[in-house]
Amino acid sequence: MKKFLLFAVFSFYSCATEGNIEFVPGATKMEFRNESAIHLQNVRWNGRNFGNIEPGGISEMIVSEGHGYIFFNASNGESYQTAQIFIGEKHRSNRETLTNQMLVANINNPDERKPLGGILNAD
Repeated sequence: MKKFLLFAVFSFYSCATEGNIEFVPGATKMEFRNESAIHLQNVRWNGRNFGNIEPGGISEMIVSEGHGYIFFNASNGESYQTAQIFIGEKHRSNRETLTNQMLVANINNPDERKPLGGILNAD
């Protein structure tokens, strides 16, 4: 019986490992994939800092369930937020892809939205 229990626990643990972090069963994971051309600095969501995410990069962590905008800084020195609210569903592995077409707003002017891929272009 002990051998079976040990095997079952080991098998379950092995299946619960995803990507670069160990996904704990019942936990909530948030993953951001940066498929835009913009280097995203100091990426924040729901009170958690996901660090910098290069174009083509991924940042992920175990989080509390919640919802909110994604906030970040760009190389032009400006701070932005997404126009869309992102939801981290409880007990799920949540994945969000950030693209050039995703609408964002400058923190200083949240009513003016533009595609993420165009924030470094001169107006």
